[in-house]
Amino acid sequence: MSLDQPGEALERSGAAFDGGSAALAGGKTTIGEFRGEVGADGRLQITVVKPDEASDPGLRRYAQGLCSLNIVQDGVPASGPADSIEMVTIFEGLDAECDGFVGTLLYCGVVTVRSFYGAPQNDVFAQILTLAPSTAVSVANGDVVPGGSSGLGSWSYGDLAGLASAPANAATHSWVFARTGINFTFTGRVVATVEEVCDSVDNDCDGLVDEGQGCRTQGQSCTEVADCTSGLACTSGICSVTSCAAGFHVESGSCAADTRSCAIANGTGSQTYAAGSWGSCSLVTCNSSYHANGNACDADVIACSASNATAATQTWSAGAYGSCIVTACASTYHLESGACVSDSRSCLTLPANATAGTESWTGGGYGSCTATACTVGYVVTAGACVASSTSLLPLGAPCSLSASCASGFCATGPVGTVNDRCAPIGMNYIPAGTFTMGSPSAEVGRLSGETQHSVTLTRPYFMAQTETTQGFWKGFTGGVNRALYQNTTCTFGSCLGNENANDSGPAEGTDWYSAVAFANALSAAEGVTACYTLVGCNDMTDGWKDSSHDGCSGAIFAGLDCPGYRLPTEAEWEYAARAGTTTATYGGNLSASSGCPTLSGMGAIAAGTSVASLLWNSCNAGNRTHEVAGKLPNDFGLYDMLGNVYEWTHDWSAAYPGTVTDPIGPASGSDKLFRGGTYDFAVRYSRAAHRRDVYPGYRSPQIGFRLARTVP
Repeated sequence: MSLDQPGEALERSGAAFDGGSAALAGGKTTIGEFRGEVGADGRLQITVVKPDEASDPGLRRYAQGLCSLNIVQDGVPASGPADSIEMVTIFEGLDAECDGFVGTLLYCGVVTVRSFYGAPQNDVFAQILTLAPSTAVSVANGDVVPGGSSGLGSWSYGDLAGLASAPANAATHSWVFARTGINFTFTGRVVATVEEVCDSVDNDCDGLVDEGQGCRTQGQSCTEVADCTSGLACTSGICSVTSCAAGFHVESGSCAADTRSCAIANGTGSQTYAAGSWGSCSLVTCNSSYHANGNACDADVIACSASNATAATQTWSAGAYGSCIVTACASTYHLESGACVSDSRSCLTLPANATAGTESWTGGGYGSCTATACTVGYVVTAGACVASSTSLLPLGAPCSLSASCASGFCATGPVGTVNDRCAPIGMNYIPAGTFTMGSPSAEVGRLSGETQHSVTLTRPYFMAQTETTQGFWKGFTGGVNRALYQNTTCTFGSCLGNENANDSGPAEGTDWYSAVAFANALSAAEGVTACYTLVGCNDMTDGWKDSSHDGCSGAIFAGLDCPGYRLPTEAEWEYAARAGTTTATYGGNLSASSGCPTLSGMGAIAAGTSVASLLWNSCNAGNRTHEVAGKLPNDFGLYDMLGNVYEWTHDWSAAYPGTVTDPIGPASGSDKLFRGGTYDFAVRYSRAAHRRDVYPGYRSPQIGFRLARTVP
C-alpha cells in the first residue's frame, strides 16, 4: 500500500500516556485512545482503551446520549453495531508483509478506524501522540533512516477514500513500523472533528447544546450572551428580553400583557399590572344563573328558612331576593298554600260522645275525625267513642287521654312527670313526697307563725283543680246558694242575693261545717264512704245548705285512709299550692309586699311576670270575687290556689311541730285554719306559707273551699 505522510508535526517524548482533555481546539474531540509497543521479540502490539475504561471524564461522557460511541477492538471489519467506532489491527508481520519494505528487517502494524455512527470521512481519524524509541533515531519522510542497522518507520493519518483496501466506512487510519532490534512505545488517540450547530443536539459531545451559536430562543437556558438569538440577554441562565412594547411588561424573561384575566367563582374577572405586580381581581361578568354582588357572583336562587320546612328557596329579581317559597316540609308536616302545616290537627267537628279528636292529612286534604278521648261511660274504639260498662280503669290507676276511667276522667299529673291517673272529675293527681313547709325569715311579706319545718306525705291524693263553684254547690243543695257574689258585676255592698248568674264563681260564704257536709253529700252521691260524722248539728236535713243554719258542735274524722271526699290537711294544701317550688308563690318570690309586684320566676312562670297574671287580690280584683281558673295554674295544674278566696283546710289551728309525717293537726281546738289569700287582701296574704284561722262556724264572702280525696 502507499504511505500517506503525516499532516502535522509529531510530538516525540518519553512522557507517560495522557489522553488530555476530551475537547480539542478546532472542534476536535477525543473519542478513543490506543497505545502500542515493540516487544523483546520485535513484534508490534496495539491496545485500545474504550471511553468507559478511561480516566478522562471527557471520554466517559461518550457513553451517554447521542455521543455514546462504542469503541470495539478487532471486531468484524465490514460491519459493527450502530453508533460505534471500531479500531482494528489489520495486520502485523515481517517485511514480507509490509508493502514497500521488502528485504528489510522490519515489522509493521496498521491501525484502521471504522465509523458506524454515520460521520463523514475525514471527521474521524487516528493520531500518534508520543513516541519513545529505545535508541535515538530520526524519522524522515517514511524512509529507513541512515545509520545502517537502526531505523524507524513512519505514520500518517488522513483521508482513506482512495485506498482500494479500505472499507467504505473507514474514515482514517494510521500505522507505525519498527525495525528489528529497536524497541519503542507509542500512544495515540481517535479524534472526531465535530462542530456545534443549531440543532438542539450536543454535536461536540461536551455536555452543552448549541453553545455560543446564537441560536437559543427566549426562555431557553444559556451560559453566555452568545448562546442567545439577537436581541436577547442571558439573564440568570435564561435567554430573556430586556424591554417590551407599550401595554406589555417583562415577566419571567418574556413580554406579558399589562392586563390579564383572573379567576372569580361563577364569573370572569381581570387584573391590571401595576408597580411590579398584579392588582386585585375585578369582576367583569357573572355566569348564567348568577348575579354580581360587589366583586363576587352570587347564585340567583338561594335556600331560605321557613317554619317546619326542609327546603325553601328565594329567587333573585330586580336587585333583591323575593319571598321565601317552600318546596319541602319536615316529617309530620305538609305543604299547604306555600306553608308547612301539621299533618294532624284537632277536629273541627268531633265524633259523637268524643271530647277530643284529630284529623290527619291524606293525599291533599284532611281525613275523617279520629276520637282520642270520650265522655264518661265511653271508650275510644277504632277512632270512635263506644259505650262501655266494663274494662274501666280504677280510681288512681295510670291512664292516658284515650283511657276509660271508672271515674270517667284521666287527671293530668305534675308537669314534667308521668303521673296521669284516673281521678274524680275535676280533680288532679298529687304524688306523695317531702317538702319544707313555712317560709324563710328573709321572704318578702313574711308573717308570724310560718316557721319552716320538714313534712313528709306518704299518701298520694287528689286535689280539686279549682275552688268549689256556686254551680257545683247548687247541684247538691237543690239550688240553694249562700254566696254573696252571685252575679258577675256586683261589688261588695251592692250584690243582690239569689241572682244565680255566677255559677263559675267560688262558693264563698260557707262555714267549715257546711264544707265538710258538702264533702259527705258528694261521697254519698258517688257511693263511697263519707269521711266525716257531724256532731250536735241542728236540722241536718238541709240546715247546712242555707243561711239560717248556725252550725254544729263538732265533727269526727275517719282518717286519711278514708276513700271519700274531704278537706285537705293544711300540709296537703301547702304542698299542692307550692307544686314543687320553694318560693313565696309558685311563680317566684315577690318584689314587694303590697300592690301588684313582679315575680322572680319559678316552674312554668317566667321571671318578671306580674302578680296580676297569677292571682286575684286587692291590686287587681276590683273588690270582688272572679270566675275560677282565670289566672295561670301551678305545675300541678291547680288554679286559684293563691288569691280569689281563702280555702278551708281540715286542721285545727296550732303552732307548727318539728319534722313530721302525714300531719292532720291537733284532735281538737277552737279555730280552723284557712289558706291562700283573698280578693280584697294585699299580696303578702296570698303567699303559699301564709296561714289564718277562725272558728269553724264563721261565714264570709272571703272564704270558700276545695275538696281533696286520698288515692285508693
